[in-house]
Parts: sequence; C-alpha cells; structure tokens
Amino acid sequence: MRFVLVILLGIASCFAACKELAGFGKEVLVADFWDGKIAYADIDSLHVRDLDSGKDILEFKFGNDKITAVAVIQNSVIAGFESGSLVYLENLSRLAKTQTLLLDPVKTRMSEPVSSVLRYGEKGDKIVLTLGSKKVATYDLINKIYKIHDINLGSKVISTALAGENLIVSCFDRRIYKINLNNGEKTLLVRAPQIVSALAVDGDKVAFSTIDGRLVINEKELKFESEIASLNLKNGLIIAGCANSNLKVLDANSNLKYDEKITHESIKKVFVYDGGALAISWGGEVVSCDLNDKQI
Repeated sequence: MRFVLVILLGIASCFAACKELAGFGKEVLVADFWDGKIAYADIDSLHVRDLDSGKDILEFKFGNDKITAVAVIQNSVIAGFESGSLVYLENLSRLAKTQTLLLDPVKTRMSEPVSSVLRYGEKGDKIVLTLGSKKVATYDLINKIYKIHDINLGSKVISTALAGENLIVSCFDRRIYKINLNNGEKTLLVRAPQIVSALAVDGDKVAFSTIDGRLVINEKELKFESEIASLNLKNGLIIAGCANSNLKVLDANSNLKYDEKITHESIKKVFVYDGGALAISWGGEVVSCDLNDKQI
C-alpha cells in the first residue's frame, strides 16, 4: 500500500494540503463514500475500508456476477449486480457480518442489471435504485418493503441524483429526466448537447457535464479542456473530478477558484464531506483535500 503526500500550491487559498490516503492498486469499477467508510468494487471483489483507521473491514467475493452499483448506509453496504440481484451486507464493524439478498431476480423475474443505488430518506434507512432503464424502486430497509415503478426510459442509465422525493436520471441518449418516487411519473428536463458524463443536484440546482468537457449549471454552459467524470455540489460550490486527474472548484457564480492535478490517473468519483473533498481515481488512488471552512 502506498501513502503519498501531495502538496498543492494552487491558484486559490481555499485548500490546505491534499494527501493520498490509500492506493488500492486495482481498477475501480464503482465506489461510494459515507461517514468515513469507502466502498469500492474491482473486477472480482467488493471492499470496504474505514479511512480513520486505514483498515479494510470487508472483502466480499461475488463470483461470476459483475457488481454494477454500491452504496454505504450507516454500518452497512448495499451492492447491486448485473444479474439484477441486490445484496445487503450489515454489521461491517463486527467479525460476524450479516448478508441478506434483498432482490432475487429468480423470484422477482426482473433480470435487468442494477444500474444505480442511492441512500434515500432523512434517516438513511431507505434506498432508491434503478433496474436497467426500465424500472425504479425504493426499498425500506427497516420494514423490508419495496415499491417498484415502470419508467421505460429507452436508453442506458448513465448517472442518478436525488432531489427530495424525485430522482434525476441522465441517459445515454442525452436525455435527463425527473422521476417522482411516489408515483413513478417521469418528466423530461433537458436534452444535453452531448452524452452526459456526470450529474449532481443541490436543491433546485441541477448540474451536469458532458464527454466533450462542457459543464451546464441551470442552463449556464462552461467549457473545459477535459471531461468532468464526477460532480458534487455543496453550499453553492461545484466540485468536479476530471479525466485529466484535476480537481476543480467553482464558486456560486461559476468562477473557477481551484484547478490542480491531484491523482496520477483519471478521477472516477469525487465526494464531499464537512471541510473537505475525497477523490477516487480509476486506478484506486484515494486522495483527501481539506477545504477552507469559509468555502465549504
């Protein structure tokens, strides 16, 4: 395992030092971060690491089925698979972990892959998932009740984000929809100028990026030299992880406040937490950057 300290002397003073917290050494297919835990899947395993201790608390081999989505929820992790299976792994801090099959494609007769999983609800005790491009489901982890709606988007789901009781979904055909999670009603919001590479929502603000380097925020369009692979919004800031390994931060007026290379490979996902940003590269680098409290 490599631990590398990266000091950034950027164009803005909103950052303190960035440092590499971990080097997983394998290509990251999907990842999620919440409450100090990072879950990621490589070609044959699901891993969960506690970043405070630096220790791996889970390694789950899943055989021939490919993992397609993951979400960390409290002391548990949800994994979605290409087969349509959904697995709930509880009690990550204990030696005896509990494994529950939430969705069994044999019983549900739904063979569409789990294309996304997100935490849902004020207490984080629910999840919302998409099954291929045809269905959206909410699952109550406490009462073990799920509700499924047909959405039939007609194109592969690229990314999803929650906006209250609505799910914002971008598709390969460049369309972005709003789906009401209570009744499954879908509304076309916009057709992007190119294929969407990332999506983020904060209140009534919807931001998305495209594979040709565009960033669109509430219909205002910016153009960058590199594709933005992951987006996050917080307190008016736009935090973007790019294919050229740069982390960008823009203010509420879309002014570029920070732009520095922080990983050796393209950034796969970027997350925000109180006081900082966490970036994960395709090659498994995990880099944490502290942000000025006045900025985030």
